[in-house]
Amino acid sequence: LTTGQESSGEDSVAAASMVAVGLSAITRGGRVGAEVETVGALGMRAAPTSIGALAERVAATHVTEKPTVVIERYTDGNRSVFVAYLPGMRTLEVGAGSEPFDLAASVQQLADPEKAGSQIAVEEALRAAGVKPTDELVVAGYSQGGMVAGALASGAGGFNVSAIVTLGAPIAQLELPPEIAVMAIEHSNDVIPALSGAINPLTENWVTVGREIDLHPGQSALTAHELDAYVETSKLIDGDDSVGVTRIRDTVLKKFEGLRLVETQTFELKPIDG
Repeated sequence: LTTGQESSGEDSVAAASMVAVGLSAITRGGRVGAEVETVGALGMRAAPTSIGALAERVAATHVTEKPTVVIERYTDGNRSVFVAYLPGMRTLEVGAGSEPFDLAASVQQLADPEKAGSQIAVEEALRAAGVKPTDELVVAGYSQGGMVAGALASGAGGFNVSAIVTLGAPIAQLELPPEIAVMAIEHSNDVIPALSGAINPLTENWVTVGREIDLHPGQSALTAHELDAYVETSKLIDGDDSVGVTRIRDTVLKKFEGLRLVETQTFELKPIDG
């Protein structure tokens, strides 16, 4: 594993193509927001005790048949801590009727996050889950979901975000408050984090950690962006005893100490045609 931040833009042509297509889609208009529907509460489960466990819950959210976010609530009877698990981009489709986590929303996240369909949908889900501005919120997300997490941490929606864990997400362009713990997990040869056009800061509250994914001849550079690889990397992070990683990992996991899980809600995100 490596800590710090290196440029991961070796396939800049692919990255530029993604931005160009997305910008074209936004120009054409279409879906501008999303509706949220509660589709059920999951059975009780223990609080995550590792970064790998957080990543596994993100992965479980990403692979559902329909676009969903999962929100857990913990409490000690006096205060509540919510945890939101956010998927990555789910479709390359754009325009009216597309999913909130589509290509256009990915690009909108870079241009103006608060107008992205995925951002609007997640904020609505958080409010539907009962998250108040005074409640502590931890957010874990993959790819576009990590971008939403970063935007929430920067103040979008007015939530009290205290920590984020992102997997393969471009968030270096965001200005995040120094009191928020940030663990950015990024593979050095993943082109997606490089879409930020910036380098992650190395500060007391922000650690970037990852590794290089072995690619066989002919494999797409996007192989390094695959979620399974990020889950594996997250599990390796749990065994990393470097100072920066340990500090942020412990800060994130201690959010749940002394609290009990009282509710897990799943929200289906539905498009709104515009």
